[in-house]
Amino acid sequence: MLNDVFGIQASAEGHIGEVLGINGKMGVEYERLLADDTKEIENIRPGYTRISLPFFMPEQEVGFILEALKMVATEAWKLLPQYEVDNQTGEWKHHSNALSKERKWLGAIRYTDGKMLFSDRRISGPGMFPQNYADCLHTARNLFNKSRKMAQRTVMTDNLLLKLNTDVAEFLRWYMLPGEAHQLLIGNSQNVKHSVPFDPHKSSEC
Repeated sequence: MLNDVFGIQASAEGHIGEVLGINGKMGVEYERLLADDTKEIENIRPGYTRISLPFFMPEQEVGFILEALKMVATEAWKLLPQYEVDNQTGEWKHHSNALSKERKWLGAIRYTDGKMLFSDRRISGPGMFPQNYADCLHTARNLFNKSRKMAQRTVMTDNLLLKLNTDVAEFLRWYMLPGEAHQLLIGNSQNVKHSVPFDPHKSSEC
């Protein structure tokens, strides 16, 4: 969401340990589940997002990033029904994007006549793109505000409704599924998981 909605680059860090509130016994359960190749649920791996703010970053840019983080933390779940998750790789992608087309590979670089050539797909789309930080935040708010109406017009698919394939995996699932977000947006909370297996706020390392 940080990248797709705000254009903010962040790195994902997988981690199983006390810093996230995961005790030793639960950590063993995660490791056992992730080591089982037949389960194909890499997305169950706990983790966090890392963002670096260098000391020379302009104050306006820092303010934009902090506001974006706050919006992602409170509003981004509303866009989950528009995303698909690959259980084998743990990758999430918007339904309108193909990961293979979005990625850039070193193998795509060519050196012809001593020059570096790279075929870069140009960004295109309807309307004007945000011209500054304020425009970007305004566009993001509009996306989140329209999510409920979009969910009401969307037909539930098997992919949205899909749960994880074992009871243990479902117990250890710490994130909301696209189908659960869809249910909440249309006013139905009975089929939504309301508890998580660990809480970073209760970590002894906080």
